[in-house]
Amino acid sequence: MVFGRRRVKSPQWLGVAKVGDAASAMRVSFAASGLPKVRWHWADRVSSFPGLLEELHKAHHGSLPESSLVLERGQYALISTTAPDVPRQEWADALRWQLRDQVEYPIDDAVIDVLAVPEGSQTRPTRASIVLVMPQSQAQQIYVESDDAGHNWPVIEVPETVLRNICALGETDGKAHALMVFGEHYGMLVITHHGELLMTRTIEVAVSAISGAVEARGAALGRAGLEVLRTLDTFERMHSQVTLSELSVALPPGAEGMIEVLGDLVYLPIKQLALSEYLDLSGLGEAGQALAETPSFEQLCALGAALRPQSVALGRQQISMLSRSASMGPEPWGLNLGARLMGATAAVAVALGLGLGAWTAHLTGQAERAELALSASGAGAGAPKLPPKPPALIQLEALRETEVRQRGMSEAMTRLTTSATVPYSEYLLALSRQTPGNLWITGLLILPNGHDLELRGRMINPAVLPDYLARLETEPQFKGRRFAQLQIKAMDNDAQPELAGITEFSLRAKLTKGADGGDQR
Repeated sequence: MVFGRRRVKSPQWLGVAKVGDAASAMRVSFAASGLPKVRWHWADRVSSFPGLLEELHKAHHGSLPESSLVLERGQYALISTTAPDVPRQEWADALRWQLRDQVEYPIDDAVIDVLAVPEGSQTRPTRASIVLVMPQSQAQQIYVESDDAGHNWPVIEVPETVLRNICALGETDGKAHALMVFGEHYGMLVITHHGELLMTRTIEVAVSAISGAVEARGAALGRAGLEVLRTLDTFERMHSQVTLSELSVALPPGAEGMIEVLGDLVYLPIKQLALSEYLDLSGLGEAGQALAETPSFEQLCALGAALRPQSVALGRQQISMLSRSASMGPEPWGLNLGARLMGATAAVAVALGLGLGAWTAHLTGQAERAELALSASGAGAGAPKLPPKPPALIQLEALRETEVRQRGMSEAMTRLTTSATVPYSEYLLALSRQTPGNLWITGLLILPNGHDLELRGRMINPAVLPDYLARLETEPQFKGRRFAQLQIKAMDNDAQPELAGITEFSLRAKLTKGADGGDQR
């Protein structure tokens, strides 16, 4: 298939997480009986998302199994709210209007997914929900960079949902279970019941604070214990119908004694997370022992993402922040997708041209024989009135005209293929780096000459446009381009009152003479 990307069919699932420069990947296999087995583990420091993709492709020889990517903090927002009184499949669209004042980017085209909080845990009749929101520009950046690397993610998750899969491993006797994890920059507490996420809280205490000097460690553990205690108190008020059994803590290296300190601050029974009780880590050797005793935040996120098939099999709610749905708008163009489309179009044009040429040659022979027969007939009868043209000759003339049109299309396609070698992802990344919160881009068009472009967008305050264009010209992709033909107009506030105060703009950027090593149009 021209447009399909080959995906490995395997009973294994790959989870990938990146937190700052720290990255981790886990591959887990599942059998009909026995514990899930961690087949492969990788952890390293990577400076960029494309660099992470490159490392993964090297490790899997270019053929990744089914996989989940875990978003980083700041790439998404988590909001607790009340579920709307509409069918479950319509929650995401119905919640958009409620979230307009809670995010700093356009909510109309944002990626939204919703988790329902189990109703049986609360005494209140209202339906609580957890909403996950990501700006479309962020989703498209991930899609384009992944497509350029030859991969697409069937699933995008967040730390809260993948740590839910780890926390659910420790549930017993139908009771809720809590999990505390500390990372390089922050910690996270999640509480689950029957494998579903009930509550989550981010705690601003880093690993370095609880594993450093003894004096500083005590203060950091005190802050962490206070935040945990507050969360547990809130949980008991909101979910009074559920009993919380215990708190598991993922003990980071160098944090000896943390369990005892937290035990003095929190009334709940506390124990160290022991992954070897729930997973088969025998295939990892010494790395498996370290993972069982002192897993890092990003390792647990990658592992939780790799356990998604088990969660699906148990019927738990799932999210996918990068699903190909209408909420994401039109599919962005990556370099691989553009190349495949160009290649497919060129292949179709070549095939049509070859087939047309062969059929034309066949009919040409028939027409020549018919013309010779007509000439001989006319000479023998004293040149009488010529009979009508034979069908073969009529077909030949029609095919010759079609061939001329097809040749023109082929030449145009060749010109387009050779000229339109624009790295679309670089333009999108440049726009995402410079676009402020009160101005957003709605359209980007690369003209056929491969150099000029048209930019469309909207803004709340027109005064920010000159400064935005000046900053945009500092990007390498926009250097040497002259912004011209600027059009600005206010939106139709009578037809759409919600667009009041929003201004729409469009402009064309031309490459100036000598900016690209020559005289460009």
